[in-house]
Amino acid sequence: MNRLIPLGMLFGFLYFLGRFIPASAQPPGAEATLALGFIIIAAYVTGELTFLVGLPKLSGYILIGVLSGPQVLAFLSEQV
Repeated sequence: MNRLIPLGMLFGFLYFLGRFIPASAQPPGAEATLALGFIIIAAYVTGELTFLVGLPKLSGYILIGVLSGPQVLAFLSEQV
């Protein structure tokens, strides 16, 4: 259960940045850098959670990639 807290904080932080900070206020390449950092940390945490359930960590990596993509939760744009 303690592993869900960092994952929730990551999603909340990314949501805040995407919704409340205008794109013109960000330096060039900031969105891609933030997306890469988010995916790495979120995939690690989700991989640990799926491992506790008895699934391979790769399942968690794939799950976070699909969930955060533009077709599901739209945390990451198609450009990124």
